[in-house]
Amino acid sequence: MVFLKSEKKFQRLKKRALKNLPKKGRTIPEFQDILGIDELSVMVLISELENEGKLQLLGFAKGYEPDGCAFYLARYGAPSQFFAEVMKLANMQHSKCCEGNLLRVQLPLSAHFKSQTMGYFRSTIQNDNKLLQSYVIGLAIGDGNLSNPNGRATRLRITCDKKYPLLAKRIAESLQSLFPQNKVSVVDRKENCLDISVYSNHLEKLLGWKSGQGSKFLQKVSVPLWIKEDKEYKINCLRGLIETDGSIYSDRGYQTIMFSTVIPELANDVFGIINSLKFQPKIYKIKRNSSNQKLIYNIKLSKNVSEFLRIVNPEKN
Repeated sequence: MVFLKSEKKFQRLKKRALKNLPKKGRTIPEFQDILGIDELSVMVLISELENEGKLQLLGFAKGYEPDGCAFYLARYGAPSQFFAEVMKLANMQHSKCCEGNLLRVQLPLSAHFKSQTMGYFRSTIQNDNKLLQSYVIGLAIGDGNLSNPNGRATRLRITCDKKYPLLAKRIAESLQSLFPQNKVSVVDRKENCLDISVYSNHLEKLLGWKSGQGSKFLQKVSVPLWIKEDKEYKINCLRGLIETDGSIYSDRGYQTIMFSTVIPELANDVFGIINSLKFQPKIYKIKRNSSNQKLIYNIKLSKNVSEFLRIVNPEKN
């Protein structure tokens, strides 16, 4: 697991990355060697610089055409020695790039080239444990975000408040267990929170929404049907949802559970799941001051909370 320890160090690395980015661009392994960090940390840096408009990361070409395609040298996970071998195999010509772009090349795709390269970009393993999957889905729906900063692999980033260090550790460990061959990154932010990330092309299918197609609200994100059909999966998903987007507090001396969301489909799912576990939640719609702001849906449980906590066992710590 990668851990960029402080925001100050992270900002220094970003400055070094920009300083060492010539007009012709850099490959990810070159950045890795220059900065002395692993490839996933490099991808986190590149994502930040891209979001700030200081760097453009060229995407990965769609599909393989019979007579060739555009291949982008800045690819996540490819080892440095691979590029030298590609140059020999494909007899590539470098295309011109705009200032700030990473290096792009055109190459013919021969059968020999495919056989030599496909091993580097094989599919990684996803743990098929449904209890683990349902918990991670709850975490991701609660405080997760999907993006595709390298144009090739989808990234899940889950944000966690620093006042919950054990929860942050559980999130990182759960992601690592779900994708045992992938690296999990934890970045310390200024805003009293941590970003916990993992890259995998299994993520969109698993979670049920896509990167680059709008917010979770616009995509009407909800709990997958297979989770709602099994009691244990529902409990695990609910645990993840409450640990990220829920709260456990005392209301006039009574213990209370609250889950809040702006997604009506998700609000109905959470209400239905709690109800299916033989508890009696209430749902409230909260209007904002501005007409442009979305309604907030609060699902509140104030009866038999001790029994609910015993069964679901959410831990915000």
